[in-house]
Amino acid sequence: MITPAKIKKLEKTPTTKPNPSFTTPSKVTNQWVTPILRPISSEINNIQNNNQKINTIIISSVDLDLVDLTNKENTQQNTIRGIFFAGWALKEKQIINQRGTVKRIKPEIKALMETMFLNGNIDKRQKMSAQEMYDNLTERASQEEIKENDIPKVQTIQNWIANYTRTFKASASLRALEEAESSKNT
Repeated sequence: MITPAKIKKLEKTPTTKPNPSFTTPSKVTNQWVTPILRPISSEINNIQNNNQKINTIIISSVDLDLVDLTNKENTQQNTIRGIFFAGWALKEKQIINQRGTVKRIKPEIKALMETMFLNGNIDKRQKMSAQEMYDNLTERASQEEIKENDIPKVQTIQNWIANYTRTFKASASLRALEEAESSKNT
């Protein structure tokens, strides 16, 4: 715990209370004079004419068809063709994640990786890294025990090891708690 006494020991210069100096505000003797600009009426007319010309240019360049919104047939045919395509808001058209199809690890591959992992837990000399597991799986694929396209990438195996380690530790701690409680009850 930090106390004021410890802080004083750490200080190299003594702490002094600041004594600020300030002056009284000065009084304005002259008023500020700002001229008010009044545009000439001809300039206003020129600006309005320019705005009208710009508006007509914009409207002609956009070239939108005006649609009667009360006419259902007409509105369905002319729904802002240039921006949205038909069915753009449908759920199957939405692109939420760009991953595409997710390739899952096959259950037989998971079982092989679990045995490799658990063998490493029993005997530390047999502990395998993700690359070693990948090599073992490719060796099994060359012996035609498993299909080669079912083998996950090394990064996927690393992620699987991290997740499996976490769940394995959690289940092991739950088992230990249950055993401790059952031994207390007997």
